[in-house]
Amino acid sequence: MFMAECEFPGSLVSVEWLHQHLDGDDVIVLDASWHLPGKERCGREEWQDLHIPGALFFDYDGEIKNQQIDLPRMLPPEDLFTESVRKLGVNEDSLIVVYDSNAMFSSPRAWWMFRAMGHERVAVLDGGLLAWQEAGYAVNDEPRDLPVPGNFVAVKNERFVNADYVTSRLHDAHTTILDARSTDRFEAGCMPGAKNLPYVELLEEGKMKPIDELESIFSALAEPDQSLLCSCGSGVTACIIALAADISGRNEVVVYDASWTEWGAESSGFPVEVSS
Repeated sequence: MFMAECEFPGSLVSVEWLHQHLDGDDVIVLDASWHLPGKERCGREEWQDLHIPGALFFDYDGEIKNQQIDLPRMLPPEDLFTESVRKLGVNEDSLIVVYDSNAMFSSPRAWWMFRAMGHERVAVLDGGLLAWQEAGYAVNDEPRDLPVPGNFVAVKNERFVNADYVTSRLHDAHTTILDARSTDRFEAGCMPGAKNLPYVELLEEGKMKPIDELESIFSALAEPDQSLLCSCGSGVTACIIALAADISGRNEVVVYDASWTEWGAESSGFPVEVSS
C-alpha cells in the first residue's frame, strides 16, 4: 500500500516517531555504529546480530570514506558517496534516520555526512538502539537484501572543512572553535583560541539535552551571530556538537573533518596551545 511522503520532523527524532513512520515508503533507516579502537566491538557485526527492522548498515569507517587519504573516516568524493548510498536505496526525496548502538555517539557523523553531500531530509534517532529497545520496540537479526538502487546524487558543500580553512579562522572574531574532546585531552593540547565543549555535556542519559539547555550552553560559549567550527579527535564527536547546534538554531556550523588526528600530529607544524 502506498504511503504519503513523511513530513520532515527535523534533525532529531524520537523512537516513538520512528516507530510510527517505520513503514513509510520514503523512510530509510541506517545503522551507523562505530566504536573506538580498544572497545573490541564491531559495528557491522553487531548490526548483523541485532538491528531495528529493515535497517541497513552505513559503513563510514571502512567503505564510505576517502580511500586515498591516510586519515581515518574522511568524507569521500561525491561519486563514491553517491554510489554507496544508492546501493542502500537512497533517493533524492528519502527521509533518512540514522542511529547507533551507543545511544548517541557515531550516528551524528553519518547525519552530517549526508548534510555535507546535499541531503537535508536526514535525522538522528535520539537515544539510538538502546532507547528503541527500552521502549519495547521490536528488533531482529534477519538479513535484508539490498533494496532497489536509489537515484540520489551527491552535491558536496562546505559543512566539512580542512586545515587550511581552520587556519584562516584561528583569529577570526566571527568564529568560535569548539573542541568536543574530554577536558584532560583538550588541556594537553588544543587549537589556539579553541573552547572546550566535551560532547558528553550535550547529552543526558544517552539522549540530547532539551533545547533550552542546549541554547544556554552555546550562548555561554559563542555570540548568536558567530560561526561555530567544531573539532574533536577524528571528526566523529564534533558532529554531536554540530547536531546540538543545529537543534538549538545555530545556522553557521562547520566540522573540521580530520580534527586533532591531523592538527595535533607531531609532523603537522600547526600551532598548539597547552593549558598551564
